[in-house]
Amino acid sequence: MSSPALSHVEQAAITFPSLAENYNELGSLFQKKLYKQLTDKIWDFLSDDENNIDGNFITLWFNFVVHLERKINQLSLGKIAVRVCEFYSPDDHESSRALLDTLLTKPGLLGPAANLFISVSLGSLLLSTPNPTPHFPSVKAILATAHKTLTTTLASHEHSSNDTSCHR
Repeated sequence: MSSPALSHVEQAAITFPSLAENYNELGSLFQKKLYKQLTDKIWDFLSDDENNIDGNFITLWFNFVVHLERKINQLSLGKIAVRVCEFYSPDDHESSRALLDTLLTKPGLLGPAANLFISVSLGSLLLSTPNPTPHFPSVKAILATAHKTLTTTLASHEHSSNDTSCHR
């Protein structure tokens, strides 16, 4: 039986014949559970603007990548999410915000680095809207949370490096 993620790339290979080789490779790596290579392939695919046809990057996110979100590197997941957001229409900031907010609000999904990256990217997105003024309170809250995450992470690393001692 085929998973929804695999079904998506199989159908996309048919829908977009010029991209079939890419989609087939994504499917093959997914089936083999080669998540590092799959992550790299997704990034390479999304990095080539010529592969973006009729919103397929956005559908790839919602029908394929979300099924991998707990299997691939968190920071890579964040980079992929931010890249996908670039392909919403320029006046559709709400869809991009919703995608990034969803990642930020899933318990236990993101570590500190991915959380910081996505938070700062979301703040940047909100400030790039045609009228950023209404978003200032949200951006301030995002930055405050990011600052807290960074402070906690740095303190944790400082504490753990101070606790290491050599026993002879």
